[in-house]
Amino acid sequence: MQYCTHMCQLVKENLYDSVNLSTCLAGEIQYYMDLDEDTAFILNPTTGLLLTNRSLDREQQSVYHGTVYATDKASLPLTATALLLIMVTDQNDNDPILSKPIYYGAALETAVIGSTILKPKATDLDVHQNGHMTFTVLTPDLQDTFEVNSNTGYVSLKQELDREALESYSFVLKVTDGGTPSRYSTAQVIITVLDSNDNSPVFEEESYSFQVKQKNLIRNKTLSLLGNMRGGKVKQEKERLLVILYMFKDTS
Repeated sequence: MQYCTHMCQLVKENLYDSVNLSTCLAGEIQYYMDLDEDTAFILNPTTGLLLTNRSLDREQQSVYHGTVYATDKASLPLTATALLLIMVTDQNDNDPILSKPIYYGAALETAVIGSTILKPKATDLDVHQNGHMTFTVLTPDLQDTFEVNSNTGYVSLKQELDREALESYSFVLKVTDGGTPSRYSTAQVIITVLDSNDNSPVFEEESYSFQVKQKNLIRNKTLSLLGNMRGGKVKQEKERLLVILYMFKDTS
């Protein structure tokens, strides 16, 4: 009686499949098996055909181990034994998933071009090409401002920011797997531009001239003059309480 000592078979997940085990055994024989998961497969005792008994999910269990026995029908029967290894091959049945539906990031308006602003994370339960993820920006208008690393999804600065011109940016981040057909998911990204002290206070006029009588040089009148000077237009930085100091300089 001919027999194999080891057998390795591949079956597809999500499909009902079959494997013929009788190719290793010759003669009028009967088959049976001892499998670690006996509900997943059925072995035809006459033909040796191994069938899936239900849909398989590689992400739940990717390998099955067992033992197959073949016994002839002689008056003194002989039995052959083979170790069985069943490997479930991957199908692209899982979407790549970003860890958050909305990502919030922040960058100083003086941030250096190339600085990493955000590090989104994504996972895909599939493997090999089916699990290979590619990141892209779905908002074309912002592709000149921000760059997304196609492999890591990291968002970096592509051009200088100016909070006084635009305080925040919003775009859609897409992650796509490498399966055929491909699967994808998206998330919103909101980046706030943080203020830097990059603007000097500016008076409305370049110079001020006052005439004050000597007898009026008292505290109240002096403060009133300073108050008038404060009335000049001053470009203030946002989200920051600025303290502006005023000083007299003797130019005589």
